Amino acid sequence: MASVAANKHCGAVKNALAACKDQPYGLYVEPESCRSHAEALVQCYHDVRTVPPACKGSYDSVLSCLKGGQYCASQMDGYLECTHPAASKYRTN
Repeated sequence: MASVAANKHCGAVKNALAACKDQPYGLYVEPESCRSHAEALVQCYHDVRTVPPACKGSYDSVLSCLKGGQYCASQMDGYLECTHPAASKYRTN
């Protein structure tokens, strides 16, 4: 579930890293110039793995559904609608 939440909340950070690596300077000349983007992406993924208390109920609902081997799209949607601190921390305008 963390990967789904990371996809939602860390997309801008992932895109910034990809854009940095798309440049010859960031890919071949001095790849360490993209380090801050890579570190931000790792931090975002780490932050998303933490389930905030307000989202615990919806998280547990998805987890229970998945353990039951069911189709859990509506439960996952409910979890993703929960406001996660990473949403504002990693948002870009």
